[in-house]
Amino acid sequence: MTHLPRRLPVVFLLSALAVVLGAAGCDTYHYYDIDLQFDTKAGMFTTATVGEAQYCRIVVSGADSHEIDLPDCALNTDNSNTTDVGIFEFATFADSGTLTFTVDAYTAITPTPQCLYGMGTTSIQASSTVTQKGTLVIEPDGTGCPNNPGS
Repeated sequence: MTHLPRRLPVVFLLSALAVVLGAAGCDTYHYYDIDLQFDTKAGMFTTATVGEAQYCRIVVSGADSHEIDLPDCALNTDNSNTTDVGIFEFATFADSGTLTFTVDAYTAITPTPQCLYGMGTTSIQASSTVTQKGTLVIEPDGTGCPNNPGS
């Protein structure tokens, strides 16, 4: 089976702290290219079922913090469902500590606990490396909205 993963929008973060610290030597962006995927090993997520995910929220915490919202996170650019959502890029001035990426997938366009469909987390050590790659896997957690999918 072949699919064409899409490249998700680039997310840049310029926090006030990073700008202030820029004069102290933290003035170079570091990029984290994270491949967002649905876990197919458990059997719940397939190309037929991932289309139920209407919305994904990614929270970055640790050495930096940010929130990234991805509507229609299970749709490829040709509107086909795919278990590999694609790559999003996070940029930060942080060059030490740990960056933790946490994703929650929902079967509704408004994220509510009862519509949780899957979640995942990964951590990457922040460093002076210009670009680091990682994978963030959405694993089954919940069944999505019980009576009103897509609401």
